[in-house]
Amino acid sequence: MEIEGKRVAALVGDGFEESELLDPKRALEEAGAVVTIVGVDDRALQKIRGKKGLDEGQSVKAEEIVADVTADDFDAILIPGGMSPDHLRMNKEVQRFVREFDLAKKPMFIICHGPQILISAQLVRGRTLTGFASIADDIRNAGGLYRDQPVVNDGNWVTSRNPQDLMLFNRAILENSRRPVPRNPSSGLTPLAIVADWALGAPTLWHSRHVPCSASATMSLCNRNFRCRRKTRCRRHTRPPARGRVRTR
Repeated sequence: MEIEGKRVAALVGDGFEESELLDPKRALEEAGAVVTIVGVDDRALQKIRGKKGLDEGQSVKAEEIVADVTADDFDAILIPGGMSPDHLRMNKEVQRFVREFDLAKKPMFIICHGPQILISAQLVRGRTLTGFASIADDIRNAGGLYRDQPVVNDGNWVTSRNPQDLMLFNRAILENSRRPVPRNPSSGLTPLAIVADWALGAPTLWHSRHVPCSASATMSLCNRNFRCRRKTRCRRHTRPPARGRVRTR
């Protein structure tokens, strides 16, 4: 299966190792993938500081916020190392995001300190992986099997140790990206299946982000606080009202 058009989320926080983001990103984009940088807050939309070894590296801007997206919006995820994973690992939305990828068996590309996020998301037990040497004990203590190898493949995971392994890591990423992405049964038969809007009595579209919430409201989008504009609702943000009650707003 070709990589052309596949969507990859790059989960990035302050202190990311520059080469571990930009090199795989460049390799994926040259192969035709679309890489989207995902940050954790609105500040990331302005600047995410990078590092290059011990020196300050290139900064990037987030294109999406992790609370606004799900694994259904992407085909794979890239988690670079550096100090970024340690800053991100306790964020509940970050943990939710990576769990969704693993549950859907979508490709996950993790390098250097990236497994710290997997540890905090409680995904490592029983898995075989590698990472930066200093977190080998953390991986073992979380129930994982650590391998001191340039690249380790385990199911939908591709893990690597450090920037010196980037050439092999990029090659493994491209090979893994060519595999078919498993279908998520919870996503429905079509991305715009019309269902009943229990609260409003109007048809509502089951959608990913940037699709109109309601068939009766042209291009009305969900904002970052998940409050739909103009009395429109979407599947992610609406629950049926209790029996005998009509919810209005």
